Amino acid sequence: MSAWAEQEASGLPSVDVVANPYRDALNGGAHALDGGGTIHIVDVTGRVPPVTCDVRQWMAEPTPSDRSILDLVDGPILDVGCGPGRMLQAARDRALEAVGVDLNPEAAGLARSRGDRVLEQSVFAPIAGRWNGFLLIDGNIGIGGDPLQLLRRLRRLAHRGARLLVETDRQEHLEEHYQAVLCDEGGRCGEQFAWSRVGAHPLRRLARAADWTPVSEHRIDERTISVLSAS
Repeated sequence: MSAWAEQEASGLPSVDVVANPYRDALNGGAHALDGGGTIHIVDVTGRVPPVTCDVRQWMAEPTPSDRSILDLVDGPILDVGCGPGRMLQAARDRALEAVGVDLNPEAAGLARSRGDRVLEQSVFAPIAGRWNGFLLIDGNIGIGGDPLQLLRRLRRLAHRGARLLVETDRQEHLEEHYQAVLCDEGGRCGEQFAWSRVGAHPLRRLARAADWTPVSEHRIDERTISVLSAS
């Protein structure tokens, strides 16, 4: 049994604040694409099942489904939690103006190395201008552990008629808010952060409360994308 499997079976992860699994996976660079690069978002109480994230996919070229998602939005786009810039590259390939925002310096640096513009900061820090499109992809509706606050923040940055694309959880009715840690395959976990998982059904309620209008939902290669409008 792997260290991660043992930890998952026992419930609570052993938190090592020196560990930074996301940074380590990103710093693997090309090696992360050959093997490894898997991290897990783990509820510290064990109440919510872990979410497995493949950092190799985030660092790879945009997929056909990534490119299809961008057919639903116009620029300029703010990609919230852009990571190493996969969706920014997809936007660039579509000739869409896009800027990323990400707190992680390694992720922001990788995105810049691909030729992307990235704000290395929290989405809740000051951001100039107004935007026609927003991306919350790869579960990033969970950022900050308070989806309503996040949706309200983006609404204040939106032009009238702007569209926000949210990739929701596969469980349509799921809504969970919790303290989480990132763990690697070796069972090393970092410090706690607030996170959420939201399905398409509760997102509609949260969107309306934040002055967004739910427009449509799309199934793209087993991904669920909700389109919200700043009407």
